[in-house]
Amino acid sequence: MANPASQPRPQALVLVVDDEDLVRRLMARTLAEAGFLVLEAGSGSAAVALLSADPYRIQLVVSDIAMPEMTGLELARVVAERWPSTPCSWCRDRAGLPTTFAAASCPSHLPRTPWWRR
Repeated sequence: MANPASQPRPQALVLVVDDEDLVRRLMARTLAEAGFLVLEAGSGSAAVALLSADPYRIQLVVSDIAMPEMTGLELARVVAERWPSTPCSWCRDRAGLPTTFAAASCPSHLPRTPWWRR
């Protein structure tokens, strides 16, 4: 019997969403170096298109919060409605997200961390 530790592990597929190319590529490269498979999208609508094409293949969406067209929080709402088993995580490449904006925009089904308090 083969050693389970020597068996190849399936790699999780992470969708990285950021409108800033440099930030998105850096995040994608960092995740790839950590062993994840990575898809990239430059906007919320591009992310929705990738998810729609193969919704159960993507296991995590990591998105910038502040993007034009569709914010990361708006993207998370779409993902929660259409693909409720796909978790979303947000990041911000700049400091200064107002707490009131974050608290008002946090989807109600997500736990609020201390940063989400009003």
